[in-house]
Amino acid sequence: PPPTHPLTHHRQLLWSVRSVTLLMASTNSDELALMLGQGPVMREKALRLLSQLDDSAIVPHVRTIWPILEDTEWSVRNAAMMLLGRLEEEAVAGCIDVITDALTHTSLNERCQALEMLERLDGGSLAPHLDILIQLLTDSEWPVRSAALEVLQKFGALPAPLGPHLPALLLSLKDEHTYVASQALELLRALASSTAGLRALAPYAPKLLAVAGCLAG
Repeated sequence: PPPTHPLTHHRQLLWSVRSVTLLMASTNSDELALMLGQGPVMREKALRLLSQLDDSAIVPHVRTIWPILEDTEWSVRNAAMMLLGRLEEEAVAGCIDVITDALTHTSLNERCQALEMLERLDGGSLAPHLDILIQLLTDSEWPVRSAALEVLQKFGALPAPLGPHLPALLLSLKDEHTYVASQALELLRALASSTAGLRALAPYAPKLLAVAGCLAG
């Protein structure tokens, strides 16, 4: 291709400088979100500026931010991850639909990010999403299975919701990845720490003993 004329290059550089200057001066989340569709430098700066705003200003734009976790530029992906990673419990609850949708995405990064955010909620808030969390115990990727068990730890003191899903948890004791299996064991121990939990586990005592024998062997 023919070389870029110096004047054209100068104008492009001037436009870029002006755009970044305007971006740096903006504290409006809507304006910043619009910049997420620009080049990588603008996307990264917009994300970093968004991270300086209150959670309430970020929540309406989480659905726009989420695909950037798969951005072609590492620095942009990292900025998106850092932004989502700082949202606190109330903000996470405010964008729960976006997060639970991501649990079904093919991207390992997106599934793990969603589960990491769900860890900030309590068992009561997570209860409506328990079925999909249980499904992830058979995910093809062990980091997802591990992250799902971390979230399920929130139910350790709430045996009633987990009761119907105990067979799935027992299967996790045989997970091919030993760390995941140990997490499942810890969750079952937490359940067994209460009288209600022991009652829920009682029908599965033979299976638990069989698994214990395998682990000992």
